[in-house]
Amino acid sequence: MTYSLLHVQGWIERLLARGVAPDEPDATGWTPLHWAASNDRREAATALMRGGAEIDKRCGAFPWRRSVSFAGGC
Repeated sequence: MTYSLLHVQGWIERLLARGVAPDEPDATGWTPLHWAASNDRREAATALMRGGAEIDKRCGAFPWRRSVSFAGGC
């Protein structure tokens, strides 16, 4: 099953509206914004930033890098 970028953005917005923390890291220290930026998912990154994701948040796996430093094409 494939999802459009707007579909993914909509899910992110719904989760954030329900109180999901936009900066909650996974087991490796990556936040949703780290993942979105590193995978060139502009719509997802935009939705996360609008939802309060911290663009200068350091990555647990790469503490010298911040969320924005992962944005290749964003």
